Amino acid sequence: MRRAVPVAILLMTLSVFSFPSFLNGIVPPANAVSTGFSFSASGDIGSLTLSTSVNNLNRLQTVNPNFFLGLGGFSYDPSVTGGVWCGQFKSKFNNIQILSGDRDTGGHSSTFGETHSYERYVNGCSLDVGVPIVCGPVEGDCYGKEYYFDYPAVNPIARFIFAAPKIYNITGVCTLSPNCSSQTGQPCTDQYGCWQYNANDLHYNWIANAIDNARSKGIGWVIVATHKLCISSSDSTCSMGIAFFNMLVQKKVDLIIQAHDNAYERSKQLAFNPTTCPKMTTDGSGYAVYNSGCVVDAGTGNYTRGAGSVVVVQGAWIDDLYGVGNSASNTQNVAEAPYFAKLMGQNTAGNGLGFTKYTISAGSIDVQTFFSGTFSDKFSLTTGLTPVPSATWSPLVPQIGQIVTFTGTATGGAGPYAFTWDFGDGSGATGSTVSHSYSSANYFNVTLTASDSANRVGSNHSIIALGSWNSAVPCSPTQSTIEQVIGKVSI
Repeated sequence: MRRAVPVAILLMTLSVFSFPSFLNGIVPPANAVSTGFSFSASGDIGSLTLSTSVNNLNRLQTVNPNFFLGLGGFSYDPSVTGGVWCGQFKSKFNNIQILSGDRDTGGHSSTFGETHSYERYVNGCSLDVGVPIVCGPVEGDCYGKEYYFDYPAVNPIARFIFAAPKIYNITGVCTLSPNCSSQTGQPCTDQYGCWQYNANDLHYNWIANAIDNARSKGIGWVIVATHKLCISSSDSTCSMGIAFFNMLVQKKVDLIIQAHDNAYERSKQLAFNPTTCPKMTTDGSGYAVYNSGCVVDAGTGNYTRGAGSVVVVQGAWIDDLYGVGNSASNTQNVAEAPYFAKLMGQNTAGNGLGFTKYTISAGSIDVQTFFSGTFSDKFSLTTGLTPVPSATWSPLVPQIGQIVTFTGTATGGAGPYAFTWDFGDGSGATGSTVSHSYSSANYFNVTLTASDSANRVGSNHSIIALGSWNSAVPCSPTQSTIEQVIGKVSI
């Protein structure tokens, strides 16, 4: 005769075995398709035939992200047109998307040794991420200039917004370089194909609305990419414009990814408040002024989404690294160094060349550098939630002595996850997929514990039964209701 079992446990056991439809939101099927993806980014790339660049391309092939974002600064050789450059890049890694830099548009003086063939970069490195784009105020020919897309195509979890502040000749109005350049005295106006992104102008407002629209649609991550930057511990002024940068920080854009400095610079998390940092400012020469009140997270490695913005400058592809920190080009850049949590430049031990990879899921952005030297940086932005683990096993109704395969998954928190199992019979295991067998007929309380990369811990309890205790008595699953609590499932 069967031994009496508490009714609640029995109902939970039978429900787990039958996997009715009401469990779909709590225990995902083992073969669920992940909506996560990865991309890599770098700028200031230059020649692709130099050995250092070939090595970077080979490394990119190995890392194999879903796509690569070129953040401007491709043209360092006037004999190499944009079409040739794109062909060379795509011979190694096909899925590259581009953003403008003034080297590519002919927006520098002739002493920079660049070519005015940006339209060939656009044509040769065409958008190929399988999603539609939304153009900025200048409709039509917007790719590579000012646009956004949501990714992936179904249930997008990130919006990528591309802007081109202070890039001369972005519209191609000047056919004879350097007739449109700040270095030859032209102002940043439409006449010279240059967009200011001043407060509340056409382009500024379009970016602001694109950010707000992503939030209203529930898209979890907002990433803004530009070539020009603002805060710099290396060489640059706030060339993108302080009003535009302040708007991005005020709206707490998750990531601001940029190039322009030939270095790697990862900021602390920045945000405004009414007392110590109502906004960021520049000095009389256009350099950003350091204000410790703008720092909300010192950048030890795990940032929380919604707390502020993180800036990543990745212009360390070309073999021409700048000094950073105390070896910056200007004293103003030295003074800005405390804005950053990690720096790599010419004066950094173990410096190297390469790119940065971003792995994005609904719960986190995990970032890792891939450089040729020993210097390395990694960090995460997470939702700040406790991970919620889920367990499945096969066979669903095991027999005594039969090997049972357990599989653990987790949502929330920030991957990667570590899994620990307690099988309820005094034994346990670690790993996402483990095996175990039971030596007696009973109901066992299996506990799966998941810890994420920020050491947050969540657990989940399930009941497993060793078949029917009486082979003449069939086990008939019935449906009951359960509720989910952060970190575990209970009844």
